[in-house]
Amino acid sequence: MGPPQKQLISTLLATASAALLFLLLPFVVGWISDQYNLDEQQAGLIVSIYFGGFLITSVAAYITYGKVRNLAAIQLGYILLVPGLVVCGLAPNTIFLSIGLALCGIGSGLLYGTGVSIVSAHPQSERAFGGMVATQQIIALALIYSLPVWVYPYYGYAACWLVLAVIVAITALSSRWIPNDNGADQNILAGSSKTAAVGIVSLLFHFCLLSAVWTFVERLGISKSFSRDDIALSLALSLAGGLIGALIAAAIGDRFGKNYPHLISATAFLAAFYFLALSTQWLYFLAAVILFSAAWTYCLSYQMASIGNLSHRMAVLIPGVQGVAAMLGPPIGGWVISQSGYTNLMISAAVVITLSSVAFCYQPLRVELRSDG
Repeated sequence: MGPPQKQLISTLLATASAALLFLLLPFVVGWISDQYNLDEQQAGLIVSIYFGGFLITSVAAYITYGKVRNLAAIQLGYILLVPGLVVCGLAPNTIFLSIGLALCGIGSGLLYGTGVSIVSAHPQSERAFGGMVATQQIIALALIYSLPVWVYPYYGYAACWLVLAVIVAITALSSRWIPNDNGADQNILAGSSKTAAVGIVSLLFHFCLLSAVWTFVERLGISKSFSRDDIALSLALSLAGGLIGALIAAAIGDRFGKNYPHLISATAFLAAFYFLALSTQWLYFLAAVILFSAAWTYCLSYQMASIGNLSHRMAVLIPGVQGVAAMLGPPIGGWVISQSGYTNLMISAAVVITLSSVAFCYQPLRVELRSDG
């Protein structure tokens, strides 16, 4: 295995470590609620500290871009994330838990933002981003099945956090393969940062509405009188759908150009929203949830590549944007449902997803035209 492959693998492991808590968020909220006797609102408020750390780190990384070496940023991210996980596991009260989550958020933001910037510079960035998302899905699948079944029932709250800390510490050993440069943009076309900003805004709205839908998928199934076991099976299989979507992106790359993947994913989302809104049979609901997850990971690979190809510096804002969207999406979704029901949430999501997909298609076209001119 040559140095470029080692660099890519270590970067993918770093971003997977950074995404652990986000991917395990439903379980994390449950652990916190049970351990400290918190209601949903209190648990959500404490978890928002984690996303706040993500946002702060992203803004700081953008401001200091090109002044800090990638290796130092990755190592600092691990140094903050591992102790943060330990503090969360051993926290005697919510004050120490908040400190631990803040450390996790800042450390994860450093790992994810720096990792995205490195992957952006890969000569086949679409495939590399597909591999990045696939790596996250594989690790999340393993932990989602192992922690609630084999760790939490027998060893309790603290053990789950300590297992995560050990996993992240092991992946940190690969950080010695991270390229020791400052990641400054090279050969980026004039004005492309402004075009990348369009992608950042589009990603914010896109991720926000997807988070709004995903948060209430379980409640949507209950409103359709599906059994809780069937809904749980649907959500579990949706993770496999997410893995498939990421693997397809990794395998195809930009073979069909840079615009078609966004249009394909938008079409898949529209189909998923249609069946989520109108399905009365569980099999259609199951297919819609799987298609939703597959389209999400598939399009995310190309969205990050689109932004990163235009500006590596703008790419470091991606984790912060995702964190903000994850905070805004659930309350927006809850408000829409309370006002007009699940169908209108699906219609709203369909409109936003379509517009954001068109915006992502527009980005590469602008850059190509500028380079020809």
